[in-house]
Amino acid sequence: MSEIIRIELSPGTKLCGGKYIIEKKIGAGGFGITYIATHAGLEKKYAIKEFFLGGYNVRSSQSDQIGLHGIDESVFEKFRQRFIDEARTIAELDNDAVVRVLDVFDENGTSYMVMSFVEGSTLQSLVDTGGPLEYEMAVNYIVRVCDALSYIHSKNILHRDVTPDNIIVTPEQTTVLIDFGSARKFIDNRTQRHTTIVKQGYAPLEQYSATSRKGAYTDLYSLGAVFYFILTGQRPIDATERTIERMKEPSELNPDIPAQINAVIMKAMSMNAADRYQSAGEMEEDILSGDFPSCCQDIAAESVQGAPAMPPADADDNNNNDPTEKRIKRKLLYISSAILVCIALIFIVMAIIRRTSVSPEASDSDIPPGLSVEDIFAQAVAMAGSNDTREISEGMLILDSLSDIGFMPAMHEMARTYGWYADSVSLHRKKLLGIEYDNRYIPTDTAISTRALSLLNRISESPDSTLPEIKADAFYRLAYYYWKENPHIRKSDTGLARPFLEKAYVWAKKGNDTILLENIENGLKIKR
Repeated sequence: MSEIIRIELSPGTKLCGGKYIIEKKIGAGGFGITYIATHAGLEKKYAIKEFFLGGYNVRSSQSDQIGLHGIDESVFEKFRQRFIDEARTIAELDNDAVVRVLDVFDENGTSYMVMSFVEGSTLQSLVDTGGPLEYEMAVNYIVRVCDALSYIHSKNILHRDVTPDNIIVTPEQTTVLIDFGSARKFIDNRTQRHTTIVKQGYAPLEQYSATSRKGAYTDLYSLGAVFYFILTGQRPIDATERTIERMKEPSELNPDIPAQINAVIMKAMSMNAADRYQSAGEMEEDILSGDFPSCCQDIAAESVQGAPAMPPADADDNNNNDPTEKRIKRKLLYISSAILVCIALIFIVMAIIRRTSVSPEASDSDIPPGLSVEDIFAQAVAMAGSNDTREISEGMLILDSLSDIGFMPAMHEMARTYGWYADSVSLHRKKLLGIEYDNRYIPTDTAISTRALSLLNRISESPDSTLPEIKADAFYRLAYYYWKENPHIRKSDTGLARPFLEKAYVWAKKGNDTILLENIENGLKIKR
C-alpha cells in the first residue's frame, strides 16, 4: 500500500469541468488545502481551498478522489457542510480589506471554495524575514485591519483566527484579511456553541470553550496580539499560561514602542473581556488619537481575577521557567543512570551541530546558548520533515532521545511516523524511510508497529495531563489498532478497543477536539 502517499492535488489538475487548473499548493491546515489555480478562460489566478481533514482524509496516487481514514462518513459530511455554509456566509462580504469568495462546488468526494488571489506577503513572513516592523508601518497595517474587522462585525461575523499568517500586505501597502475557515455568525456577547478554534498566543481565554460568551472583543484580543508580535518580533504567551504567569508588556521587549500604543495593546489583550475594546472602531480611534485608552485600571499591573499577582518580568528568572521545561527537568532527576542521559544529549547536540552547519571541530561554546527542550524538539521536527533520508533519520534520533526522557510531544511525533496515520507528514516520513503499510496504514513490519504501540501506550499511561489533545489521539489510535477489522491481532484482543475509545472521548472533551468527539459519538456510537 506504499503507493498511497499523495495528499494534495498535482499541478495541472483540472477542476469544475476544466474551468480551473491547479498550479501549486500554497498552504494547508487541519480543515483544508489551499492552491493557486488559473481560470482556463479568463487566464486569471484564483486561490482555491479544498475541504480536506488532515489525518482523516487520504487520496490514492491513481485518483483525485478523497477517501476516509479513521472517520465515519456522517462526521465527514457534517464538517463538509459547515465548509460550504461558511463559503456562502463569506460570499456575502464585499469589502476590499477582506478576501472574496467567488464560487463553491463539489468534486472528488469533497468541496472547493474559490477565492480572489491576493498578491503580497503575510505579516508573519515580513517579521520572520525582517524582524519587528517600523512603528509607523505597523500602525498603518493594524488600522486597516481594524477597518476590516469593523466591517465583518457589522455583518455579525467573527473571524476567530486573526493572526499574522492571515493578514496579507499587498504591494500597494494595503492589508487583506484572509482565511475565514474558522469564521462564524454571532450574536454579540451571547453564549453560543462554536467549534473551538485556538492559535496559541493569539486566542483569548473564552475561545478555549465551545459555549462561552464571544463578541467583537474576541477578535480584538487577537488583533492586539498581532500588534504585539509585529512590534516586538515575539509571539505573546498563550492566554492559558497568562492565568499563572505574567505576560511581558510589548514595551519591555521593544523600548521604542510609545507608552500610549503599549497601553492600547494591553487593553486589547485584557484577560477580562469586559476590560477590552468592545469595537474595532474604538480601538482604531485610540491608536490614531495619540491619547491613552480610557480605562479605569492600570493594565500594566494586570493580574488574573482570583489569581495572585505575578512578580515583575525581571524578578528571579529562575522562577519563571517554562512549565513544560520544568516537568522535563523533574523527570530527568529520576533517571537512574546519568551516563545514559549524557549519551542522549551528545546525540542531540551532534545532530543540531550538523543541522546548523557547525564544523565537527567546534567547541561547546559554538552551540547556541539558552537552548531549551522545546527548541531542540522544534529543530528535530524540522529535520524529520526534510526530503533527505539521512536528515530525517537524524531528526528521528533526536526525537527518540527526547522520548526516552518522557517528552510527550516527541513520543507523539515518533508514533506518527511508525503508527497508522494517514496525514501528509507521517506518509512522507514513511515513504522516505521505506516503511511499508497495509490498507489501514498499519506497518507490515511487526517490529515497527510494535514500536508504535509502545509509544502510544507510554503516552496513554503518562501522568502528564497538560496535553489532552495528544492523550486523546493516543487512545484513539490504540482503539483503531485493536478494532475488529485489524488482521494483525487476535480476535480475542478486539475487545480492547472500547475502553480505549471511552478514554479517547474523555481526553478529546478536555482538549475540545470537536472532530474526534463527533467521530467517536456518531461513527463508533460510544455511549457517554
